Amino acid sequence: MAWFCSAQWTTFTPPLTVWGFPLVLKSKKTGEPLKPKPVNNTRTDKLDSYMWRYSFQDRRCLIPLTAWAEAEGPKGKMTRTWLSLPDAELFAVAGIWRESEEWGECYSMVM
Repeated sequence: MAWFCSAQWTTFTPPLTVWGFPLVLKSKKTGEPLKPKPVNNTRTDKLDSYMWRYSFQDRRCLIPLTAWAEAEGPKGKMTRTWLSLPDAELFAVAGIWRESEEWGECYSMVM
């Protein structure tokens, strides 16, 4: 869970939201829905796809951060590389948000 802020608020009262948009896949064996997995990073070259399009058009936000981690390395042996701004205790990155049936309010960072 994390906080995000939107330009529509007149005062900053950060809501509790979920990191990542839910991606619901179906089992190849049974055809039943699987547990949703979070999609955390919205790639700029995919913003016109169905998953991101309406949030990018209508629900942009700023996500306050002190740092974030990127996974690096081969599958099964990935490590986290932490990124931050050297002279900034707090900064913001572009994000989008939406309501989801699975998790309520959720958001994703635009990369």
